[in-house]
Amino acid sequence: MDNHDNITIQNFRTEKKGPLQRDYSDLIKINRGVYGSVYTCMHDVTKTTRCLKVYSKKMLKSSSQAEFKTEMDILKDMDHPNIYKIYEFYEDASNYYLVCEYLPGGELFDYMTENGRVGEKTAFIIMEQLLNAVNYLHKHNIIHRDIKPENIVLLTKNDPTHLKVIDFGTCKRFEDGEKFTSRIGSCYYMAPEQVMGNYDNRVDVWACGIILYVLLVGYPPFNGQHDKEILNKIVKQSLQFDDEDWSKISKDAKDLIIRMLEKNPNKRITMDQVFAHSWYKKFSSGSTSPKTKEILSRFTAFSNNSQLEKVLRVYLIQCFDLKKEVKELDEVFKAMDVNHDGAISKDELKAACKKLNITIDENRFLNFVDNNGDNEVNYSEFLGALIDFRRTVNKTQLQ
Repeated sequence: MDNHDNITIQNFRTEKKGPLQRDYSDLIKINRGVYGSVYTCMHDVTKTTRCLKVYSKKMLKSSSQAEFKTEMDILKDMDHPNIYKIYEFYEDASNYYLVCEYLPGGELFDYMTENGRVGEKTAFIIMEQLLNAVNYLHKHNIIHRDIKPENIVLLTKNDPTHLKVIDFGTCKRFEDGEKFTSRIGSCYYMAPEQVMGNYDNRVDVWACGIILYVLLVGYPPFNGQHDKEILNKIVKQSLQFDDEDWSKISKDAKDLIIRMLEKNPNKRITMDQVFAHSWYKKFSSGSTSPKTKEILSRFTAFSNNSQLEKVLRVYLIQCFDLKKEVKELDEVFKAMDVNHDGAISKDELKAACKKLNITIDENRFLNFVDNNGDNEVNYSEFLGALIDFRRTVNKTQLQ
């Protein structure tokens, strides 16, 4: 088998045939929405808990059904540590079923409500993950359009060090220069041009700026008694900083918010400029953890694995819940992904190894680990190369 036969996690994210109950049991309802319900469930093969979203076709308009299928198409391609993972989906005469990873930590909105304003370091920890996820979407020509704390979920309750963006129902693929006209989004986080109905992916930068503002002072910059008042202020009111509330917050933080909340999208800061901003660089150490050298040393062992084992590793990465095991690897991946595009290029790999005095043949390594042939290491390929499955997956689960 050639290493570029395109055996990737996407091969396992498919529409399954047959009844859901053939693969899942122990369904427990945890939430109900306008279009359906959310359950936890047990995947009978791997014995892992997953999240099941059931969408009623009766409640979905034909246009919404098309949007659901677009969302599935987008989510199948997502491969990033801060974007939630789907496993598979089903369809019958009455419902659509989406099976995704279970994230029990609750919404970022709940964390913000319970904790109030947070310090700049904590705000950075949250924003770094969010900005990396949004930048990954934009690099893949996807606009989210509804970035808000309710669509960001923590892995562990009250721990913002690992979070994921969810709910891609408003996402759209876009061409360079393409404009959108639908007024889609959530009131507090909509950009002025979004309110006016002529916008592009820069609205996601605005929404991230709103979240940073709220994290630092505990309330949004544009408020009101009802949606109409809020939207009017977003378009017309200048950005304000209360002297008392902002007295202990750095000038760098305020400057970044001003640039992200520039009403003219042509003058608004870009994602690349956000990552280069002084506030971001102040908290972004760019350093690696003490175990980074030991972890990266596994690269050399991986290049000697058989093709069958590499395919098996792709399957295990996609099908097993390995959140606890990947947390440290996530930090290494983030440190190596210097340009924040959600993948490690040959140059980034070479730079990391040189910094840690590790000698590997980059070409040989890429030839073995790069399953989809794009000449870089994406997130799942990185995990597949470095996780020690002998410690994380037991013999019973594999059987």
